[in-house]
Amino acid sequence: APQIQAEQDLVTGPVPLTPIQHWFFAQDFARPHHVNQSLLLDVDAEVTTEQWQQILRKLLEQHDGLRTRFVRQNGTWQAELTDPPPELPWRTHDLSTIPAHERHTRLLEIAGKTQSSMNLAEPPLIRAALFTGVCEHESTGSGGHESAGSGEVGPEGHKSSGPEGRTHRLLLVAHHLVVDTVSWRVLLEDLGTLVEQARRGQEPQLPAKSSSWRQWAERLRQEAATTTTLDELTYWHEQTQATHPL
Repeated sequence: APQIQAEQDLVTGPVPLTPIQHWFFAQDFARPHHVNQSLLLDVDAEVTTEQWQQILRKLLEQHDGLRTRFVRQNGTWQAELTDPPPELPWRTHDLSTIPAHERHTRLLEIAGKTQSSMNLAEPPLIRAALFTGVCEHESTGSGGHESAGSGEVGPEGHKSSGPEGRTHRLLLVAHHLVVDTVSWRVLLEDLGTLVEQARRGQEPQLPAKSSSWRQWAERLRQEAATTTTLDELTYWHEQTQATHPL
């Protein structure tokens, strides 16, 4: 079998912007720090707080892009891959002591604060909040978050409950510069693998990277400079110039 040539160690240092990141900054959004995507997941109540720390740290080590810092220098946005922080950007919130009719509101408040905590210059660009003490029958999904009730994180859809039928929910918030609908699937697959390992008492371990973020960004930059791509660029410029706004 062919060997994977990707950088497998912790990758840090300057990295080129990808084409979609160039596009993002060209839009000059009024609030660029808060263009986030989020998921609210049902997760296994058997996984401890300490195990969640190990799981999240492993995700940050594996997925270099989550550790990107974006800063604007002399009018130009620059990207740099950083080390994982000593303290992970996540908190645990016990909702069991809050009256049932107030839990939904409390969860929304915490979710809002988690969203607003994002800063492009302060990686990692992913935040997490673990909610414990949520009754299984309660609906805590919200308009700004995607509930993954049909795809619980755990082995073969396994979801165990805590005392008195209470369960856990995990909120993940990531900036759109480092995730999209495709990469979320990769993150969730790795998250499911790590949760299963935690339940079995195993050390967190993930398969080899197929590509580091830096290698991918550099490959895209090289591809953009090829004659074939430049010829296609001319064609698509001509097509878009003939298109009128709706």
